Amino acid sequence: MTRARILTLAGIVAACGAFAALEASNRGPKAGDTAPQFEARDQHGQMVRLAAFRGQSTVVLYFYPKDGTPGCTAQACSIRDGYHAIQAAGAVVIGVSADTAHSHEEFARKHNLPFPILPDPEHTSSGNMAWACL
Repeated sequence: MTRARILTLAGIVAACGAFAALEASNRGPKAGDTAPQFEARDQHGQMVRLAAFRGQSTVVLYFYPKDGTPGCTAQACSIRDGYHAIQAAGAVVIGVSADTAHSHEEFARKHNLPFPILPDPEHTSSGNMAWACL
């Protein structure tokens, strides 16, 4: 399979609490599930293509519904706080939500988020994925 694999970050996204419950209920993605191929411009206008990471590094995709909500802010900051450990493990983080790139830019700046966040207003990339934070 040439598509990227999803890495479950149960310990890192524990602040959200919903991810483990979704996985346990068989509604959400599981470690090893294939991720949809997609591309989008991040909050800085840089094109991010999931396929570009194939064979290069593990990709940690996390989906969330809205910038700035309490639970999803806690989730993003938890990932931020563990970001160096994630990088040391050879992985990259990509966040995805339906918010605009402008909203993502403000959210990332306010919380010092060091990873790309992609807009998905039509739920193209996340359509078959359960939200990691409800």
